[in-house]
Amino acid sequence: MARTSLFRRAAFGIALALSIAASAAPAPAAIDMAMGDKRTVPNAPLSDCNARAQAALTATLQRPDEIGDGTGEWRALTKVEAPATPPEAASIHCYPVDNGYLVTFECAVEIPPSTMSASDLCTKLMGAFDAKQSAQTGTLQAGGQR
Repeated sequence: MARTSLFRRAAFGIALALSIAASAAPAPAAIDMAMGDKRTVPNAPLSDCNARAQAALTATLQRPDEIGDGTGEWRALTKVEAPATPPEAASIHCYPVDNGYLVTFECAVEIPPSTMSASDLCTKLMGAFDAKQSAQTGTLQAGGQR
C-alpha cells in the first residue's frame, strides 16, 4: 500500500513538472488586434461611407461584405491560398451623425505567420479609405460635378 502511494506521488510530481514546462514554452501563434482611429466626416451621406468602406476593404483584404443590409458594418478577410496565407481580418463601421457620419476601424492578424501587425493593417486600411475620398475630391475639383 505504501508502494502505491509513493508511485502515485511520483507520477503526480512528474506530471506537474511536465505541465509547468509545457506552459512556459512559447506559443506557436498569437492574435494581434488593434482599433484604428475613429473619424467624423461632416456634410456627407452614409452611402459615401459605405462606398468608401467597401472600396478600402476590397483594396486591402478582398471579399468585403456588409453584416446585414443597411447596417453600415463592413468586414473582410484575406483570401487564403496555398501553401499558406497569413490570416488577416478587418472591419469598418459607418454610423450616421448629424448631417455626416462617424467611421471606425478594427483589425486583427495572426502572428506568425503574418509579418504585419494589426496596427499596420489598420493604418493601411485607413489610407485606402482616405484614398477613395481624395479621388472623389479630385474629380469634384477638376470637373465641378460627379
